Amino acid sequence: TGIIDSFIPAHVSNVDCSSSTAYSTASFGPSSEDFNCSFNSGNPIWSAAQPTGSTLTDGTNGLIYTKRDGTEIIYSTSVGGQGVVNTKPAEVIYPDGRTVTYSYNSSGYPMSVVRNDGLELQYSWVTVSFEPFMLLSSVTAINTAYCNPTTTCTSSQNWPTAHFAWSQSGSNYILTVTD
Repeated sequence: TGIIDSFIPAHVSNVDCSSSTAYSTASFGPSSEDFNCSFNSGNPIWSAAQPTGSTLTDGTNGLIYTKRDGTEIIYSTSVGGQGVVNTKPAEVIYPDGRTVTYSYNSSGYPMSVVRNDGLELQYSWVTVSFEPFMLLSSVTAINTAYCNPTTTCTSSQNWPTAHFAWSQSGSNYILTVTD
């Protein structure tokens, strides 16, 4: 998830309650917090390692990291083995009512980030021969107040788009960005 984390820097790591010293780290943007894990009636209970006022809870759609300022980050989760093996932010709800919703393709790469104030960023990815993972090929900004991106209007509008071209020279990667 390294390359994806650079585009959406939010995740919960070490989500495994199978040992007596289990803990998780919830991250959003530049901040992160540790939470200890225990079980109650077979359900994980998360408690903050430091008294920050933030919480980590098990929600119906995944983990919910509530920061002390009231920001809620809802993480979608994939479960495997003893615990959660993959977390990605599905939605962020800010105390002032702003929301940001994230969607991903089947490989786990971000496809869109949508804010409830009308901005949508659509991501495109490309496979290159010199990397085992996909690389960003473009980001398009859409004003959803003028256009619903689920219709064909995205092809009839000239929305601002940044294009990314990747190449390799020896052991160096070259990134060219055009708009």
